[in-house]
Amino acid sequence: MLTPRPSRFGNRWYLRGGGVVGRHLPTAYASLVPVAPGDILIFATDGIRSDFSEGLTGSEVPQRTADRILAQYGKHTDDALVLVARYVGQAS
Repeated sequence: MLTPRPSRFGNRWYLRGGGVVGRHLPTAYASLVPVAPGDILIFATDGIRSDFSEGLTGSEVPQRTADRILAQYGKHTDDALVLVARYVGQAS
């Protein structure tokens, strides 16, 4: 198991506006994000409150983190999705 540590790249936020599938969607842009082994990537839709990162430690397994974010920060008036992944590095 990897030991959680601060990423050498720091926290990065890529915010996009909300939309409705099939209409009113914001323009999508491709982004390259450097990651290192042990980094945690969290993707959340607009159905998750933006303050979800408060209290994240990186010590939980990704599934537990996603479940907790959804339960504590999911908006009851919108659908929501949270994806949490830990990058373990490239296979040799």
